[in-house]
Amino acid sequence: MDIDRSMKFVKALVVIMGVMIIAAMLLMGYLLYKKNFAAPSASESAEGVANKTPVIAGIGAIAPVALGLSSSARIESVTVSEGLVILLARDPGSADHLAIYDPRRNQLTVVTAGTPQAKPVEKSAK
Repeated sequence: MDIDRSMKFVKALVVIMGVMIIAAMLLMGYLLYKKNFAAPSASESAEGVANKTPVIAGIGAIAPVALGLSSSARIESVTVSEGLVILLARDPGSADHLAIYDPRRNQLTVVTAGTPQAKPVEKSAK
């Protein structure tokens, strides 16, 4: 009888530990999804507005981004440097445009030659 009682205790511990492992895996999956694929929160969006830098859709999302270029503008080059995506566009009817996208901070800055419209994206401290 003593062995039967201890086996029931061991079975109960195995079931409880299994449920805890499944709950931990679900929590980790949710947190990874939230960190990598969720849209920016209201505070992050407000921070982007305060810096006059538009915050676009979350990482992994596809969203149209208007650069404010005329239909005659042509993209001259796209460069990736130190984690930033830099796009140079030339418009024969006006000045050149430089778009800098920082995927870590999810921010886009567009600068027109001679007239900066926003502060440059700073490298995030890690």
